[in-house]
Amino acid sequence: MPSFTRTRRRLPAAAAALAIVASLAFAAPAQADEIDPSTVTEEVVTPVDPTVVVPKDDAPADDTTADDETPADDQTKDETPTDDPTKDETPADDTSDTEKSDTQEEPDASQGSLRLASFSAPAALTAVPAAVACVPIAGWTPEDLAPVETVNGLVFDGPQVQAVNYFQRVSAGNAQGLTGMSYTVAPGATGYAARMVVEVDPNANLGSGTIHYATLSLIDQAASGTIDAQNGLWYTTKIGYSSPGGMGNPLSWDALIALMPNNTLLSAPSLALQSASTPTSHSIVTSITSSCGSTDFTTPAPVVETCAPANVVPVTISSPSQLFYDIRLGGSSSVTAKGLELAWSAAAGGLSQSKSAWYYATDFPLYKLGSPTIDYESLTGASVGENYAISVDGVLKGYIVKEPGIANYWTNFSIPGMSADPSASYRKAIGTIQDFVNAYWLDDMTHDVRVVAIGGSGGSGSEGTGILHGQKAGCYSLTYGIPPVVTPPATTPGGTTAAAGTAIVTPTVTPTPTATPTAAPSASPTPEPSASPSDLPTEALPVDTTSNGVLWWPWAVGLGILVLLGGLWFLFFRRRRSSEN
Repeated sequence: MPSFTRTRRRLPAAAAALAIVASLAFAAPAQADEIDPSTVTEEVVTPVDPTVVVPKDDAPADDTTADDETPADDQTKDETPTDDPTKDETPADDTSDTEKSDTQEEPDASQGSLRLASFSAPAALTAVPAAVACVPIAGWTPEDLAPVETVNGLVFDGPQVQAVNYFQRVSAGNAQGLTGMSYTVAPGATGYAARMVVEVDPNANLGSGTIHYATLSLIDQAASGTIDAQNGLWYTTKIGYSSPGGMGNPLSWDALIALMPNNTLLSAPSLALQSASTPTSHSIVTSITSSCGSTDFTTPAPVVETCAPANVVPVTISSPSQLFYDIRLGGSSSVTAKGLELAWSAAAGGLSQSKSAWYYATDFPLYKLGSPTIDYESLTGASVGENYAISVDGVLKGYIVKEPGIANYWTNFSIPGMSADPSASYRKAIGTIQDFVNAYWLDDMTHDVRVVAIGGSGGSGSEGTGILHGQKAGCYSLTYGIPPVVTPPATTPGGTTAAAGTAIVTPTVTPTPTATPTAAPSASPTPEPSASPSDLPTEALPVDTTSNGVLWWPWAVGLGILVLLGGLWFLFFRRRRSSEN
């Protein structure tokens, strides 16, 4: 009897077991046809990664909702939908009723094996959309407060009542299509750093009903350097703080997007500094990149350029008044026909008084200095160095020096971003001209650095003599020395005009004897033997009425008159005698 009783009690259990096996046997083929292994449902929740460490700055100890990230009186519009400022921030433990309304009634533990059947319903399955490439809209726009744009990049400073952010909008794309997300923060970041954010229309129930606006934010990052956002941890405040995907339980990018597969991009990967940042928060973002495009937020310094030959300005230094000087007791300088003659030697006070420096006033940007050269003839002792006086924002700063035997230029004052020369304490900044341009450019975008004089110096601390012939710097080409006297143009005996400054050589000419003039009107000098009649002038030549330069015809006329008078007198007296007889 007892055995019959046990058998009768087991029949219902056995029947139930057979029913379960049968239902699974018939359901399995249909489920295999309907479910693609790559699909997920909205009910799937990625397990929490136990290795995730939430920063203390962002994770309240009492497990509050994401509203703790931003003070209650300062809800930023990138984190709160305009049509419902509160329900999207509902903690995960308050959303159980909402979530249950979208699913079957929760079965008890003894029916756990039957829970699988609820996922086979076609209405509950959503295919994962294909990746849609991001199409950015040109230009960046601030939202809330804008970062400060500098030549160094975007400056994000805290604290701010509102978030400081910078967005690039899009015309197409989804989160699945974003790859290669990264950005670079310059060294020296402090406190909360700027982070990458992406705005989407989730079109999904993330815990408090279907929403259509969410900001996805990167949470784990380095203080500076290039930050790999694609492989970082992400969260959104549209999910309860402690729920997977909330700020207190961030997920990988792919896992977070799996919770909102039908999303649409509202912005490309962008940048923001949360409103809860500390007063010491400061970071400069230099660039951002992703499959949606790359942007460099820095403005490169001008490249040092060499003057085009057509723009060169020639200058002749022929007078001491064209220069200004720094000459000590042991130095001297004079402009001569040879050039600028320099000398410097020890005097009272020793070699400290041995200096002779000269300068020619100019005014052009430092980056146009090019590659200066100097033409100096050293006679004795040390050579001279090149000096280029610079002004910064209109104030004379000092000199960039090119010293003989030193490869680079240097200054005796420090410049941010440039290193000193460890071999000489007075060289407090050393580098190329481009290094100097870069240092001043990156220090402050408003700096105006100009070359206000080019020159050089002999000494101090050395002795020497020499002659400076020329210098080239920027578009100036200086020639030192009194130029030679220029001979004006002249005509050579052969009719050739000599150029100014050309020595005129007068050939020795042997004069041709002049022919004795004749009484004939057509008389002319005897031509050279090689000349033919056709080579001679056709016009009549004048008769020579002089004899050795003295007029002869008055004497001939007077003599003729005397002869005529004598003849008349002879005839007159002869007739008179004849009449008397």
